[in-house]
Amino acid sequence: MTAAATLSSWLEGLGLEVKEAGGSPGERLSVMPGHDGDPSLSVERSDPATWEVVHDRRVDASVLTSDWHAPWDTDVPSAVLGRAVQEVAYGFPLVESETHDEGGDVTVRLRAPVFDDGLTRQAFVLTVSAVLNAARVLDLVMARRAEDRASWQEFEATSDQREREQQQLIDRMTEPDSGPEPAEHVAPASPTPSPDDTLPAADWSPSHVVTRRAKAWVQPNPAGARAGELKRRVPVQVVERQGDWAQVVTSNGWSGWIDSRDLKAR
Repeated sequence: MTAAATLSSWLEGLGLEVKEAGGSPGERLSVMPGHDGDPSLSVERSDPATWEVVHDRRVDASVLTSDWHAPWDTDVPSAVLGRAVQEVAYGFPLVESETHDEGGDVTVRLRAPVFDDGLTRQAFVLTVSAVLNAARVLDLVMARRAEDRASWQEFEATSDQREREQQQLIDRMTEPDSGPEPAEHVAPASPTPSPDDTLPAADWSPSHVVTRRAKAWVQPNPAGARAGELKRRVPVQVVERQGDWAQVVTSNGWSGWIDSRDLKAR
């Protein structure tokens, strides 16, 4: 059976600081990082013939919410994190992963067995290196995830600002004039109009009026890109229908698809 003192000397040969941790003497070694920012490890006796090299960490609930809950995720943050940890472990021989919910936080464990029978310094060092490198890769994965979420939030904020600015422009351009009958109103041109979406101004003839504030889409698909929003009483020309959808054009050639139930024939 390989003694803890032997394992300590092998670990110190890697430039790692080792000390005995709590529990039975010689049953658990705590391994401090060799360099700033490196993960810590422990070497624990799991049964009379086996040691385990272990890396443990705790991921706070706040980190799960901020970094592991994204629009493209289909599972809860703890499950998304669990898959990422598992994928990291797959890249290293003998390394296994575990994740557990702990009152909103998640505990992560990377571990690999070391068998006493025929154990050599080289085999032990390779196993320690595998767990240590898996923990380092997990650090990189978590840092990249945080960067991706920050980039997405910045993109969302920019997109929301642009949509607000576009809507303000639409509101100004479609504001009805005073008087019993509003004058003809225009909506802003689509940012990327195509020939199929517009009509020459000379061919435009209003056929309907918008009965209430109506959202408009570039295509007849509510999951697609928004084209803008039309205010109540804006005159439009209906050029195509698909089910409950109507493609409308305003006097300046702006085009979008809206719910046909928001229209009234003139």
